[in-house]
Amino acid sequence: MAEFFAKEIILGLTVQEFLLHLLNFVILVVCLYLLLYKPVKKFIKKRSEEYKAAEEKYRNSLKFTEESSRKAEEMLDKAREEAVKIAEEAHALAMVQTQEIIAGAHEEAEEIIKKAVEDSKNAQQNERENFYYSLSGLAVDISEKLLGRELKSSDNDVFIENLVQSLDKKNKEENNA
Repeated sequence: MAEFFAKEIILGLTVQEFLLHLLNFVILVVCLYLLLYKPVKKFIKKRSEEYKAAEEKYRNSLKFTEESSRKAEEMLDKAREEAVKIAEEAHALAMVQTQEIIAGAHEEAEEIIKKAVEDSKNAQQNERENFYYSLSGLAVDISEKLLGRELKSSDNDVFIENLVQSLDKKNKEENNA
């Protein structure tokens, strides 16, 4: 058998050398598989999982961003609608307040006019009374000079009474005409 291993079979190698080279090649392949292929495969698998996780995270963040954007748009639309509603309510309230102010001003103007008319009537009445008193004093003076004697207050009262009645009649006739 030693002869069998000593013979050259392939490429100038003996069977023993061929088997040693084959064993070395198998050991080399196993070592390369264990030292390089498995760690590289594990690294590639880990990297691939990281990429998948990053891609999933990106998709989730994209969905979240789109959802947030949609919610923000909805909130903006609601805020715009509310702003329009508030503006309309403020306008309506301003119109009501304007009407109230105008109504209050009209009432105040009417009260001022009524008071002015009343004050005018009171002033006219006071002027009449003052006129009657000055007229009565003048009438007494004229009567005394005409009659040549002093008049008593009872004579004066009757005379004034007649004069006031005649003036009131005259005023009523003027007002009716």
